[in-house]
Amino acid sequence: MSQAITLKDIKALNTEAERVELLMQGLNPGQRKCAMNLDGPWAAIAGPGAGKTKTLIVRTAHMLVKAVPATSIMLVTFTNKGADEIRERLEAMVGEEAQYITAGTFHSIILKVILKAYATHPYLESIGIDFNECAIFDESESGALLEEAIKMLPKETQEMIDEKRWGKKIEEQMAAARAKGHTPETYGREMIGFGDPLDVLYRITKEVWEHYSTLCRAANGVDFDDILVIANQLLMRDPQLGKELAERFRYIMLDEYQDTNPVQMKIMDQIAKHHENILVVGDEKQSIYGFRGADIKVILEFKMRYPNANRIDMNINYRSTPNILKAANVLALCMGQKISEGLVYKDHDNYPAGAPVAMVAFQNDLQEAEMIARSIRRDLANGIPGKEIAILYHSRLAKPVIEQALVQAGINYRVVGDIGFYQRAEVKNVIAMLRFTFRPWDSMAGLRLLKCTSFGVSDKGAKKAMASGKTVHAYLTEVADKKRGGSEPSAVALKLKPLLDSMLCIRRLVAYGEDADYIRSAVERMWETYLSPGVNRMAEKDNGPVDEAVAARMQNVAFLFDRFFKELEEGRKPEDILDELSMLGDPSKQGEMDQRLTISIMTLHASKGMEMGHIYLPALDKDTTPGENTDIDVLEEKRRLLYVGMTRAKWKLAMSFSRVKRKHGVKIVTEASPYLNEVARGLKQNIVNYKPPEPVSPAP
Repeated sequence: MSQAITLKDIKALNTEAERVELLMQGLNPGQRKCAMNLDGPWAAIAGPGAGKTKTLIVRTAHMLVKAVPATSIMLVTFTNKGADEIRERLEAMVGEEAQYITAGTFHSIILKVILKAYATHPYLESIGIDFNECAIFDESESGALLEEAIKMLPKETQEMIDEKRWGKKIEEQMAAARAKGHTPETYGREMIGFGDPLDVLYRITKEVWEHYSTLCRAANGVDFDDILVIANQLLMRDPQLGKELAERFRYIMLDEYQDTNPVQMKIMDQIAKHHENILVVGDEKQSIYGFRGADIKVILEFKMRYPNANRIDMNINYRSTPNILKAANVLALCMGQKISEGLVYKDHDNYPAGAPVAMVAFQNDLQEAEMIARSIRRDLANGIPGKEIAILYHSRLAKPVIEQALVQAGINYRVVGDIGFYQRAEVKNVIAMLRFTFRPWDSMAGLRLLKCTSFGVSDKGAKKAMASGKTVHAYLTEVADKKRGGSEPSAVALKLKPLLDSMLCIRRLVAYGEDADYIRSAVERMWETYLSPGVNRMAEKDNGPVDEAVAARMQNVAFLFDRFFKELEEGRKPEDILDELSMLGDPSKQGEMDQRLTISIMTLHASKGMEMGHIYLPALDKDTTPGENTDIDVLEEKRRLLYVGMTRAKWKLAMSFSRVKRKHGVKIVTEASPYLNEVARGLKQNIVNYKPPEPVSPAP
């Protein structure tokens, strides 16, 4: 890959053609074709390690060099962090104009450019949502509302849900339906009354969903799925909005398209169909999020929706050694759901082949975990940085024995994708306090604040007030104004009124443009007064010394404040910062470990988008993958999941399974996964049976 192009390089050239040609330097033929063609529908099938981020950046820079207004460009990425990275790299190439493109996730872009931009639209008013004053509920808040919705059902229906253990199934039904764009009404029309054995479940789901929607509206908020469903309904009911958005966003680019769900597809198609200047970038061989509602048919059928679409194959891999690619290609050839053969290659034939892919069968899972730990110790001793080593597992059942082996071997590790920093209780409490401070109409934040403080105010009273149409803030204001004996403030009011006054004062400080440090000191005083005692109570339930637990939780709070007030100091509005905080799911922050010697362990799903030098794939047995499922779509996705794990590796790939393993406390006998066998057959290589070294006899 060529050296990074800078703004200075671009400005040194006189003509547009020269500048465009400079941008294209260092791109391979597939990348160049993607970056050069701006108009019309295009599907770039980008294999793992194909440099698609660089290609998207160059394509966007090409638009800006050709005087396409930055505000006309929409780039949908898998994460907001990815969008920030693209903006930064783009700005280095073409200047500050790059900051004016619209880049972010589906949820963040749709919330901003559709729902907030058309907040006063009659349809949104008709369903009782004002997106100028609308909270975004996180998973725990939406879960609490779902529980409330179930409690609104008749007692006998609640008993049936408990008896059949349908609580999770109702949640799954709602999620799957909303991923397709359904509302309770359309879900009912499609699912109910056709003689399905689960008809009762569908009827109950519809009723719960309706109650849930009512509770969300009463709490002045929406969850993540609502953002997409409501935006889709808005565009369907008013097609003129799609035309207006198409006039504003003349060029649309969608990354990680293989992970798109139908409602996301519908929203973007309702905009892009008016000009068809749409580029989708993805790899159907890496579609692994069916459990979240992603549908591989979205990318497979792109050509059907856009008959004029052209396909670009980006199949040169800049990540893995030829031996690793050879193994991955074997698995790709076995896939049934794909657009092309989609094999990936190096850019020249004399690239060093690298170490052969290891495939090993162990006697049991303890032996497998122990030998992986030993191998990792050798990696670290040989100077491989910890960040370049990862263990990827398909099932969390494999995790405990792996962790035990790492601990016994004295290997530092971090678990990626488990409890995220922003899901920690003390952090969520601080975010709720900030939300309620800057958004007094955010009733779910108010309820959380009541639960983690001790004012003597019942959240039941607040919920009852919400049911009658009041916000939690309005209810608390009434409570704070109550007098005892006709003249003296009540004991509750004496606690509550200073909090509400502090919040009002903080909002005014921001409105007056007061210094961020001064505002922070006011917010921290409020936190110390009202929320700090709760940290001590939570820490007492943690494992280990209480002092250490308190210090760790306090450190998390300080980190959150650092982020919020740094962005406030940079001129961002509290509302915008809080929108992002509501959508974040960053991995847990690590303690004071030596990061050079700290490896990662994670699920195969969590590894998507990453790359590491040495990858270990344990527990590749038939019981784990594919398991007992016989659905062809599930079987295909499980094969793709292994493909994703294999293609994370840059230099070394080790795959293994154990013939005897523990599952829910019981030892079971199993065999190699059929997918592992496919790789072995394709490589004409045996899965090696591990034999422990013979014990050394003592000298006579």
